Amino acid sequence: MRRSFFWRLFVSYVVAFFFVGTLAATVLATAIRTQMTSKREKEFMNEAQYIATMCPKGVLGDKLSTAIVQELKSTAWRFQAIIWLVSDGGAMYVVSPQNGFEQQIISDEQVEEIFSLYQEVKAKGKLLQKGNFPYFTEPVIMVAQSFRDAEGKQGAVFIHMPQREFALLNNQSLSAWIASIHWIMAVSVAAGVIISLALALYITRPVKQMTSVVRELSRGHFEQRVTFTRRDELGVLADGINAMAEDLAKLDRARSSFVAAVSHELRSPLTSIRGFVQAVRDGVVTDEEKDEYLDIVLSESQRLGRLIESLLDLARIESGAFPLEKADITAGAVFKPVVDALGVRAQEKQVSLVVDPQGMEIALVADSERMQQVVYNLVDNAIRYSPEGGTITLAAHREHEGVILSVSDEGPGISADMQGQMFNDFATDNTARTPGSGMGLGLSIARRIVLQHGGTIRAANRAQGGCEVTVFLPLAK
Repeated sequence: MRRSFFWRLFVSYVVAFFFVGTLAATVLATAIRTQMTSKREKEFMNEAQYIATMCPKGVLGDKLSTAIVQELKSTAWRFQAIIWLVSDGGAMYVVSPQNGFEQQIISDEQVEEIFSLYQEVKAKGKLLQKGNFPYFTEPVIMVAQSFRDAEGKQGAVFIHMPQREFALLNNQSLSAWIASIHWIMAVSVAAGVIISLALALYITRPVKQMTSVVRELSRGHFEQRVTFTRRDELGVLADGINAMAEDLAKLDRARSSFVAAVSHELRSPLTSIRGFVQAVRDGVVTDEEKDEYLDIVLSESQRLGRLIESLLDLARIESGAFPLEKADITAGAVFKPVVDALGVRAQEKQVSLVVDPQGMEIALVADSERMQQVVYNLVDNAIRYSPEGGTITLAAHREHEGVILSVSDEGPGISADMQGQMFNDFATDNTARTPGSGMGLGLSIARRIVLQHGGTIRAANRAQGGCEVTVFLPLAK
């Protein structure tokens, strides 16, 4: 069974909390053990120092005061330690929990032998060592403290405690701390599980919602949106998904409008052709009307062919199968073929095509055939909406680092509703301009070709009336 992102994230957090908690507990226990060991050793040393402070008054030759004897017994019992009290006078007192208090008279040589084991006591006055020492069968912890007795003779107190007893005494004090640490660790792990669950939900809930929205978008439900708001990377991703959804919705609406417009444009000529052909076939028209109907059928079939060719051009441009063959050309090389091709049509409508000669030699880098197609569509559109006796002017001039190609007419201009839609697919202005036979694809194709050249195209109403379309293209280098 595939594990979910939530499960993986939750387990990762729990493992992380457990690892950190265990590490922290181990470090804390080690620190407490070290601290308690140091404290116990200090208490051990303080006890030796306390006994040493009693010696100047309590040790006189081979005699000990009752107070010192009681203190030695108490210390030996409390620490389960063996205590030596040695003086230069030749006396050695041994106190142990098992044998109690014993007095032994030893020679000076024996005293020096004992002191030779602990040379640092003479140099430093006190000593703390751990390990194996003579006279002991197991490792001990030893503290030593020097003193002067009532006669001014040197002596020393040695307290030997088996490390096993020292560790046992230390562990008894440490056990309460260890139990507390275990409880703290258990509570921390439980809190970590709860926090891990909250963090996993905090991260995965938005991810699940975004996954659901993307899945719905892939099914064509472009109205879906991510609803949560966050100021982090997930919030940025959510905004991106919503923006993508909005773009897809716009694209879907444009596609629907495009399909509807294409269907309408295809249906209109086909309906005309079907009607007129049916009339001719049924023999309900005269010979004179037959020729007129056939001319209409021819005109509609040509219109249908132009529509199909325009749709193919759009498809090639959008798919990238519309390569440009740029070359150094002049503005005149773009305008002249267009004027020659549309001259007859302009005369039929009694519209004058005027080319401004001043900019004809301006050079630019462009695909000659495609730029002729752009200007052809602009001039064709201008002829369609120009009144009889109107003038269409083609001009070119330099501007900054580029060339401006312009086509202006004396028609009714662009209505307010069409200002931002003139270069859209199937955009036709049926308010300010006289309806014609245009399909609304010529300017859209022109805009795409200009954009392929890295240029821009704009349309605006002229102050003296009419419309002017300008194309900006880079200068030839």
